[in-house]
Amino acid sequence: MAVQQSMVMRSMQAKKNAALAAIAVSIARQKNDVLYHKLKKYRKLWKDTKNQIVQKYGSAATQKWAQNQSKG
Repeated sequence: MAVQQSMVMRSMQAKKNAALAAIAVSIARQKNDVLYHKLKKYRKLWKDTKNQIVQKYGSAATQKWAQNQSKG
């Protein structure tokens, strides 16, 4: 599966918000917070569901990707 990267630069505010969120999650993990465990649970459910979708529709997605690549 191809990885895409955005060519749009994030603003300083967006970078700050991302850093604050990462630090807050890190602190929650260190303090063994219930909300962190909830975050992990739902992140795992999201990843599992996404993997199921990719497994089900992966071949169709590959064909569509190849068509888009051949268009130029």
